[in-house]
Amino acid sequence: MSDLISSLGSLYPSNLGQTLGQDLTGLASNSLGPIAAALYANPGAYRTKLAGPLPPALYAIAIRSGTPPFIPYFVWIFPLSPSMLRVERGGMANMYDVAGNALNAGVQRIVDTYGFSPPIFTVQGSTGVNRHSVDRYLYTGLESALVIQGALEQYFSILAAASQSSSPLPKMELYDYFTLTFFAVVPIGVQGFYQSAGAPQLIHYSFRLVGIQSLLLPLVAAADSLLAPLTAGIGSARGGMG
Repeated sequence: MSDLISSLGSLYPSNLGQTLGQDLTGLASNSLGPIAAALYANPGAYRTKLAGPLPPALYAIAIRSGTPPFIPYFVWIFPLSPSMLRVERGGMANMYDVAGNALNAGVQRIVDTYGFSPPIFTVQGSTGVNRHSVDRYLYTGLESALVIQGALEQYFSILAAASQSSSPLPKMELYDYFTLTFFAVVPIGVQGFYQSAGAPQLIHYSFRLVGIQSLLLPLVAAADSLLAPLTAGIGSARGGMG
């Protein structure tokens, strides 16, 4: 340990080696300090403990009516856990160059952060071959794949009819009971089913869905700094008119 500290002190042009050599007393004020000190004192003390009961690895897709009470047309439970469920987000922020003062050469860059981009879910896996207890042995793997494929075709058919008649659009929802992620989603890109020569009896699926609204959180999770003064101004105007 002392050789490591000495080498660090020679590599960096500061008293880093000396700081690290002060038997970690400087780290004691941090939450990480006691943990690091314990591991240095007894490296074999690292242990794991059972996590206890975990949420079920249960996933489902539902299609609902676009009008209240939003009756579900269809609910499909994934008979097997997906082989991959990826959630991607990209920050949504605009940067502007505006007039500044002499301290920043007359140019000031500001960032207008107005929210977060919607999550994009990529779900891939197989429906298996046999009947599974997750969906109460309702379908075989082949039947389950055909059912969700037919449901997607029905969803797109209802969506097209509703768009032409200016009716409320149907709602598709993704339920992830393991991470407690529940979103209203819209399919984007290609939704596919495929088989391979290595396992011709397995039907694989690949879904790409964009989350448009969390089913657990309101559309605006935090207080809107613009809405409050607008509401107050409308209230004052109404009072003046009265």
